[in-house]
Amino acid sequence: LTVGLGVGATVSIYTVAEATLLRDLPVLEPDRLVRFAEDRDRYSSQGPEGPRIPVERYEQLRDALTGTVFAGFAGHNRRTLSLRADGPSFSAIGELTTGNYFEVLGLQPSAGRFYTDAEEPSIVIGHGLWQSRFGGRQDVVGRTISISGHPFTVVGVAPADYASTIGFLHMDFFVPIGAYEGAGWPRANVTLLARLLPGVERETAEARASAVVTRFPPEFDPGAELRGARLSAMTSTPPSLAGPLAGFLAMLFAMGMLVLLIAGANVAGILLARAARRERETAVRLALGVGRGRLARQWILESVGLFGAGGVIGVGIAAAVSRGISRISLPIDGGIAVDAAPGVGALALALSLAIVAGVVFGTVPALHAARSKVSPALRNGARGTSRRSSRARGVFVTAQLALSVVLLVAATLFVRTTHINMNSDMGFE
Repeated sequence: LTVGLGVGATVSIYTVAEATLLRDLPVLEPDRLVRFAEDRDRYSSQGPEGPRIPVERYEQLRDALTGTVFAGFAGHNRRTLSLRADGPSFSAIGELTTGNYFEVLGLQPSAGRFYTDAEEPSIVIGHGLWQSRFGGRQDVVGRTISISGHPFTVVGVAPADYASTIGFLHMDFFVPIGAYEGAGWPRANVTLLARLLPGVERETAEARASAVVTRFPPEFDPGAELRGARLSAMTSTPPSLAGPLAGFLAMLFAMGMLVLLIAGANVAGILLARAARRERETAVRLALGVGRGRLARQWILESVGLFGAGGVIGVGIAAAVSRGISRISLPIDGGIAVDAAPGVGALALALSLAIVAGVVFGTVPALHAARSKVSPALRNGARGTSRRSSRARGVFVTAQLALSVVLLVAATLFVRTTHINMNSDMGFE
């Protein structure tokens, strides 16, 4: 159980990192998707996925690049708007997209269809909103939803496994950007994504796109220096968010490893106590001709078996923690949800950590047993070895205490800082 807690803490952080940083987007051939941006000295608008440009510029680039560099070229932006169907209005976060957005991603609807016309006054609702607000009913297709007072017809439901181009940010709805602007709202700039032509690699596409883009500078920003195009991999977490998130998760992973070290030191102390109690048994075996190396291997194997069982328990603890993480509701518009259920990678990590920890923390008791002196132990006078065992246990207890103090201080500061940030006076409601 002690080892299980240590392994579970570490694996829980790993599953969150895997879900947010390592998994591919659930789209058709995600390795063929890229984020597109013009390489120039300034932009009027920046988003978490890169620079945003006016829709007119997007259309100009789409016409020039589709078929020659890309198989598809789409734009999107996000808005938090007020939705109303049955009952009172509620705040929801949605994606404003070009008509070919779903086609470029290669998605299939859970119900109904996707819109293909950027001017169509239609809405595709997210799978989560479909379940929570409409009970997963098929008759939702064809209904009218009011978005900030403007009617939009539900034409389909997004796939269950697709959240958005940021894997952990769940969209409640998707609306054609032309229909959004046609309803009288302000013009929306868009971030661009593209699908590479078959057989064309990203470096080649970037060179071709740069040659095309530099032929016509943007009319909306004539003073900007246009150097070409930049393409980046379409990961589930864009680079602007991946760096801070990776740093934060690395800190948590290090704290999880400290928990595992504390647990390992705890179990090593117990194994040392067992070794001290079994000194007479060990001496008898040595007197009967059992090799010291064989004795040490037996102790290490016992330790590995013990830690391996703890690793299995740790996976169960990590699974329970992941369910708790998925139920956390943050006080923000829109849904941030992480599917942190342990997978094959988490199971492999848990068993690897358990085996390595078993070898590391089983070595000291194994050496203690292998170095036992036969004659003193058989005469029940093995005080020297007992004193050595007590000193080793003292070292383990001291290390546990030191690591625990570090963890407690860090956890206290983390909770305190979070409380201050959540309750700070912003000067407005």
